Amino acid sequence: MVFEKFLKKNLDLKIISLTIAAFLWVFVHLTQTASGFGRTEANLRIPLVVENLAPSLRVVESDRTVSILVELDRYASITLKGVHRNIDGLKPSDFKASVDMEGKGPGTYRNLPVHVASPVGTVISETNPSKVEVVVDQEADKTIPVTWEFAGNKNPGKISVIPREVVVKGSKSLVERVVAALIHIPEPESTGNLQEEYSPVAVDILSRPVAGPSVIPQKVRVITKYSELARPVPIRPNIIGKLPVGMELKSVSVSPMVVLADSGSREPAVDHLDTPPIDVTDKQGAIDQTVKLVVPEGVRIHGKGEVQVIILIGKRS
Repeated sequence: MVFEKFLKKNLDLKIISLTIAAFLWVFVHLTQTASGFGRTEANLRIPLVVENLAPSLRVVESDRTVSILVELDRYASITLKGVHRNIDGLKPSDFKASVDMEGKGPGTYRNLPVHVASPVGTVISETNPSKVEVVVDQEADKTIPVTWEFAGNKNPGKISVIPREVVVKGSKSLVERVVAALIHIPEPESTGNLQEEYSPVAVDILSRPVAGPSVIPQKVRVITKYSELARPVPIRPNIIGKLPVGMELKSVSVSPMVVLADSGSREPAVDHLDTPPIDVTDKQGAIDQTVKLVVPEGVRIHGKGEVQVIILIGKRS
């Protein structure tokens, strides 16, 4: 009887007290087990990779902004939510965004889904992009010559490059565009014999960098003996002949673009050097020739005195 009277006394207050106690217990339980009402939604930027691509294939960069190229570090943006957990402390490395290329050969594949793997207790509510275009090509390689350009006002003398040729490797369509590996030699702080390492860049017929293919080895050694008498002299291709009707010269490139000329005097004897006449009469397409330079009497050329001339002839625009 006494216990029954105790229960009935101030019953409303007892119910309110039990409700508050239950709420406090739930609150403490949540804060201890899942950091309670901490951050439960976030946006992350994670690397986007290609998986299960055959070893003989490469992903190629496309003009479309949704295309992906692993070597250029493309990313996907995700929005994630925590389920019974706080997501504070999660990092991009805890997630993985990928595109599955299992069984796919060369070609263009549109609207491939982006798969995101996430830790237990999280839900990915949005992925951007959710679908991508991937262009796949055969892997190829070829050997190309190393050429160079000089910077500054000092006068380089004898140049030795080791090795003189390198290998460019990548997707077939890009490797076919590469004609040489170009290094830029900056102005030195002193004269004399210098030895440095430089990273060659794969370039096309117009000396424009070709992004994507890798150059092997990544560095070449350049030994330079600077001379007070040697002068860098530009090369001028001597193009002769008459093109077919409706055709025009699209481009003319020379590699190397300059050579070192020494006339035994501080005053340069020539301001340029010509190639022998290259006849383009009735020619179309590409002309690729290695020719000896025309060297005036009294002028000495450092090196072989040879240049590669590539001429592209196409339909008039």
